[in-house]
Amino acid sequence: MDNQYEDWDNHPLNGMNLYRLKITDLDGSFTHSDVKKVFFVLTQDKSISIYPNPNKGTFTVELAHPQNAVINIIITDISGRRLYQLNTTGNKYVINDATLSAGLYLITVQDGNSWYCEKLIIE
Repeated sequence: MDNQYEDWDNHPLNGMNLYRLKITDLDGSFTHSDVKKVFFVLTQDKSISIYPNPNKGTFTVELAHPQNAVINIIITDISGRRLYQLNTTGNKYVINDATLSAGLYLITVQDGNSWYCEKLIIE
């Protein structure tokens, strides 16, 4: 049986993005598809600023055009595992998390109906 799948990444990063599928059978067994590489060239939207970046675990997240809504800040490692989450209001947040070890992370900010995603580097 030949199956086709389609999905959309509504928040790709600028540059190279890697995608793969986890295929789960009815019996619970699973396999992974080959990794597919997709390169995106995005406009330089400065709706979110993270500074300093790189940093040692203390940094500021600032929204240029905040809404009067709850802001959701999520930090994930490159495998997608959620490591930090903050729900707050306002447009500027200082995050001090000594539990993040050196490496590359993704920080996603949900501001009302808008989502922003940026790379975060911890030294």
